[in-house]
Amino acid sequence: MSRRTGGTSTLYESRDSSEQSDVDFAKRPQNGVNGHVIDVTANCCRIEFADKVVGRQLYKYAVEMRINGKQFTSPSILRRIFWKVVDKHRNVFPGYGIVFDDRDSLFSLRSIPVNKLELHFGRDDTSTITLELKNEILFEVGREYGELQVAFLNALLTQAERCSIGSTADSARAGSSSTSVSVQGEPQKIFVVRDNLFFVPGNGVEASYIGRGLEMWYALHSLVSLGERSEAIVNYDKKCGVFLKMKMPILEYYVCFVNGRRRLEPQDYERLRSKSLNARQRSELKDSLKGLSFIATYGAKMHYKFYDLLETGARTTFFEWENREDGTKERISVAHYFQKHWDVQLQLPDFPLIQVAPHTKRIYIPMELLMISDRPQRFRKPLPDDCMAEALKVATITPRERFLTIQRLMEKIQINEKSRFMEKFGVAVDKRMIRTDARVLPLPVLTVMDGQEQFKPDPRASWKLDKVQSNGDQKTVIGVIVDNEIRDSMGAQFVNHFNVLVTACREIGVQFVDEGYFEPCSTFFLKSREDIERKVEDLLGILRREYRDIGYYKILILFVTSERNDLNYGDLKATCELQYRVVLEKTFRKIIDKRSNPRTVGLLPSATARNIALKINVKLGGVTTAALPRQLEQNGTLSLHPRNQRSSSVSTCLTVERKAKCRSLPCPDQLI
Repeated sequence: MSRRTGGTSTLYESRDSSEQSDVDFAKRPQNGVNGHVIDVTANCCRIEFADKVVGRQLYKYAVEMRINGKQFTSPSILRRIFWKVVDKHRNVFPGYGIVFDDRDSLFSLRSIPVNKLELHFGRDDTSTITLELKNEILFEVGREYGELQVAFLNALLTQAERCSIGSTADSARAGSSSTSVSVQGEPQKIFVVRDNLFFVPGNGVEASYIGRGLEMWYALHSLVSLGERSEAIVNYDKKCGVFLKMKMPILEYYVCFVNGRRRLEPQDYERLRSKSLNARQRSELKDSLKGLSFIATYGAKMHYKFYDLLETGARTTFFEWENREDGTKERISVAHYFQKHWDVQLQLPDFPLIQVAPHTKRIYIPMELLMISDRPQRFRKPLPDDCMAEALKVATITPRERFLTIQRLMEKIQINEKSRFMEKFGVAVDKRMIRTDARVLPLPVLTVMDGQEQFKPDPRASWKLDKVQSNGDQKTVIGVIVDNEIRDSMGAQFVNHFNVLVTACREIGVQFVDEGYFEPCSTFFLKSREDIERKVEDLLGILRREYRDIGYYKILILFVTSERNDLNYGDLKATCELQYRVVLEKTFRKIIDKRSNPRTVGLLPSATARNIALKINVKLGGVTTAALPRQLEQNGTLSLHPRNQRSSSVSTCLTVERKAKCRSLPCPDQLI
């Protein structure tokens, strides 16, 4: 089939919206023929550079930030305090010529003369933010990319949405020729979670209600990587996330989410006036409110963070109130206080009070005067079965719908038109999705053996072990996280089980920092999903301190679990690979414990352990397969193309470089 023809677009050219509404998909045959070349479309776009920036030197700094001496690693906190410092010291930074990755790296168009900055805030300036820049590194922008350039581009593509300083007034004073960073003071349209740009409902992108006060929001995820011809490409993908419905009364949240009932009507409040919650209901409500933020419905409508749920209500809870005008003190109930000083007559005076943070101030607010915050809040607890069913219905779409949705989300962010950061660095994204060649390989054949269904790969699509190429000179450090459920069963023999996998990795040439060392550098036990981020932070902190003098190395986190813990693995994978940019691989204890031969002395890698080692090798930058000699002339992709299927079904795809090596695309599994 012919490829799309036409002239090359200019750097900042934006295609007409009518053309964007329909992706020019590649057609594919109903029945794939082994070895046949077909035309495919991947949800990837090329990154373009202006001629003036090719070869230009950029500066990279390692960033450390502290508040009152305490170092933080949470991206949301780091993002907020970094731009506070930049806003205070605008004369130090080159305006839109800086890019911060919300973790530990800052990229700049010019050298920054100051390596340590401070900002005082809080009452009487008693708190201090310290920003320190270390290890200045120079690198060149070009069309041959390494990990440093990829990290820079990943941060640059979303920098406009992650920067929130400045105001319209600042922009007017600065003038059009100024390089000061300034963002228009308009309602929030994008909510950033790690590398995902979630679209807040009400701005042309609607959310899908999945029940119990929960909504499914849509996000655009971007990931830069090397293309098939060593060019930079960005893979765009659609993500879904569950959020709490904003500005919903807490009592309705409890009724809808915990009990799964309909939302309350005005007449329901009359019926509940003389009632309260029992011990079981209070415990359920307290567990469901942990980690949530609220907005008050009275006064200045302040935002609060949940701390605790009391057993008593506003009518029976008393405190000593001090009149600031004359210094007199009066012991009154919470209900009386709100009636006297806020002119609020409580409808549910016997419902338990909510204590908000900070706990040292002992602030108690009636439940009916608080609502779920109007700021986006990600829902991180396991979904109830009915909500999970609705979420799957919403998230499951055809490949064609997925491509169209990705293009609509790309148009929403207007990456080339609105990002002053990209304009400053001379970078743009060609919004046309990549068209490329693919070769058809047969899928594994379903066979029945001993009454069980098994997938038997077609031998024509298999690769020999001697085709494997390792990750070269890049050495690796391994840390281990073990699911707490299997902690007792692993016991002291875990090092032997771990030895199986490491031996398999060494057989295919994976290099480790500790030569001849067959124990994990550090092991942590995971108790709950809420514990994931802290465990990863602690593990990475230990590894980086232990190997700080080694130089460049890669970190691999091995997650050993039972087959049931998919939820823990999903959160752990997002935390490791998206938030901290480290490699994660999952395995099961019973898999790495298998022996090739029970009579063999010592533990030797089984076929399953070798397969896991091959996956680890690819994630570390190695090449698992090399093309056959007769396929060398076909640059493009290897496509596992299903037979006798609709043309909109899914194919699996690997890119093939000019040197006949195969690498996985970031997320190219949806092909038309």
